[in-house]
Amino acid sequence: MVDWKSLPANLKTIRHFRGLSQADFAKEIGIAKSTLQRAERGEVISMSTIYQIAGQLKVPLATLLADPEELETDLLAISFLRDEVSLIYMPQERRSKFLRSVKKYVEALEECWKEEE
Repeated sequence: MVDWKSLPANLKTIRHFRGLSQADFAKEIGIAKSTLQRAERGEVISMSTIYQIAGQLKVPLATLLADPEELETDLLAISFLRDEVSLIYMPQERRSKFLRSVKKYVEALEECWKEEE
């Protein structure tokens, strides 16, 4: 479900996932630090700015508006696939969501690779 109220949490999650300060993240996505601060506080920012952020991050707008818990799980799955992070001690209640996210990205990779053949 798309929810505009998810934007602040998702921006913070993406920024933390990348290990960036607000200043560095704002620079990366091409907006002023004050604009990022307003967005992370849940204040209104323009649609053009939201589209710019999605474009700079190379993600669909829906990703910025997704369920924050789902986004966090997706980022964890990406991290796992990219960095082979050991997740032996993942809490039981998060395992099935994590595995669904991993499966989703593996299937997306398979589709990309099929297109290259």
